[in-house]
Amino acid sequence: MSQGADVNYVDPTSSYRQGVLSLARNHAKDCGTANDWYSDHVTGFARCLEIVVAAGGWKPYVRAPRVSLVVLRRLCEKERARAPPELARLFALDKFIFWRVLSFWRSEREMPVYLMNTDVPAPPEHQFRYG
Repeated sequence: MSQGADVNYVDPTSSYRQGVLSLARNHAKDCGTANDWYSDHVTGFARCLEIVVAAGGWKPYVRAPRVSLVVLRRLCEKERARAPPELARLFALDKFIFWRVLSFWRSEREMPVYLMNTDVPAPPEHQFRYG
C-alpha cells in the first residue's frame, strides 16, 4: 500500500470478482474463531486495510498524526487551544523549523525501517515464523 498498490483491484481472471478488501474481510471471517498466530495476522490485516481505505489511501492515513499536530498548533496560535506541556517547545519553533522537524518525525503508522530498507535487520520479535 505504501508503494501505491490499488486496494480496489479486481483480478479479471478470477471467477469471484472480489476486490482485495472484500477478500481480506472474507478470509478474516473464515479465520475469525481460530485463536492462533495466522488468524490474528489475517484479522489485523483486514482491519488495517479497512482503516486505510476509510482514510482515503495510504498517504492520508500516514499523514493524519502530522495533520493533527499542525491543526493543534494553528489552534494554539489563535488561542483556541493550549499546547500540552510536552509539545510547547515544538510549537514555539519558527514555522519553517516546525515543518522541518515534522519531516523527520515518524509516527506509529509508518512502515518500520526494516521493511523499507533491506540493510536493516528485523528485530527478532518481527521475524517471520513458520508453523
